[in-house]
Amino acid sequence: RPRACRPRRRRRAQRPRRPARRRPLRQRGRRRLLQPPAAHAAAAAAAATARVAARAAGRLQREYEAIGFFLTGHPLDAYGPILRRLSVQKFSDLSRAIRAGATTGRVAATVLDRQERRTKSGNKMGILALSDQTGHFEAIIFQEGLNHYRDQLEPGRAVLLVLQGQLEGEEVRVRIQSVELLDQVASRLPSALRITVSDPKPLKSLSEILSEKGDGEVNIIVQLENGQREVDIKLPGAYRATPHIAGLLQAVPGVVGVELT
Repeated sequence: RPRACRPRRRRRAQRPRRPARRRPLRQRGRRRLLQPPAAHAAAAAAAATARVAARAAGRLQREYEAIGFFLTGHPLDAYGPILRRLSVQKFSDLSRAIRAGATTGRVAATVLDRQERRTKSGNKMGILALSDQTGHFEAIIFQEGLNHYRDQLEPGRAVLLVLQGQLEGEEVRVRIQSVELLDQVASRLPSALRITVSDPKPLKSLSEILSEKGDGEVNIIVQLENGQREVDIKLPGAYRATPHIAGLLQAVPGVVGVELT
């Protein structure tokens, strides 16, 4: 047909376009968007602290697993000033005291292992492998104490123990009467940190670890010109100054020394 005679095709009515649906944000991203800047800083500081803690604890743990003892140090070394202020005994000193007639004493130790067994009466009993700077020793704890202190007696924890002991033949046997985490004990004592660094590079890592407020004063000594000159910086405010924090600071590359007083 001629073009003019062709019937016109009806155009289909166009449906209104729906607005494009936005893809939902991932949960992780949503949390990030809703968090205030302070929460970001706290989360970053916590993550940095955890990384440093894992490196320090992992090094000593690998030594213990490889050769059966701590080679480059002991986990309790960082608690030295606190332990002196608490007047706690080494286990070797407590053993001698028990042989001389004593029955109880306070000892700081690191938990190496915990096993739980049932006694003849059916109750649970915990058998703890413990360590201090004088060596390894074993202690037991009965069901009531085990139920109360199980969380504190996880392997890797540094604890303050009240022990009751007796002499069986030639061996000293000890039983745990109470348990307290050393970090909790240390946090109740007034303390101060003095940190020496070889250059300003570690300062950012130090600020991340020192993110928790507390009652302790902190001084940072920065060595300049290859140690020929020092700058003493007193941080404003008060910070959580515990042996655990001191150990984390000591593990930061560029930190020459950490004193906890």
